Amino acid sequence: MIDGYNLFFRLEEFPNPLQNKRESFIEALSIALQEALLFATVVFDSNTKEAPIYPSSSHAYPHLEIVFSPKGLCADRYILEYLQALSNASHLVLVTDDKRLILFAKEEGVKHLSLADFLAKLSKKRAPLKQERKTHSQSKAEFERLLKIFEEKFKQNDRS
Repeated sequence: MIDGYNLFFRLEEFPNPLQNKRESFIEALSIALQEALLFATVVFDSNTKEAPIYPSSSHAYPHLEIVFSPKGLCADRYILEYLQALSNASHLVLVTDDKRLILFAKEEGVKHLSLADFLAKLSKKRAPLKQERKTHSQSKAEFERLLKIFEEKFKQNDRS
């Protein structure tokens, strides 16, 4: 489970326009997860005015589930409640640098990966793909820009 905006704002220097950049980020993350043969759920805050009362979820990407927190609940609180509701959370890994979430995850027996460790893991596990992927609505240049950000973060983590 990935703390969505925690990772997004770590990678995205200029996050506006937010919706477009978030969509590009999600597509790049999905590609990186697919290449690393990993599956993840990423949780974002919802638009407080238009959010449904239940969390909304999308399975548009094969290696990534996207969840928007429900109305009246920030993503951090949603993650906390989700972890607390699990009867066995030992199989789950939380990706965040949010200190409060990390502490709570440890109390619930959930493994934790820092953003740096997660990016390094993605970098090391990347497998070459045999075929080209079709993009949805974002340009190839936008994908390349985001993948370059991922690569730079991976290299920084390898040096530390």
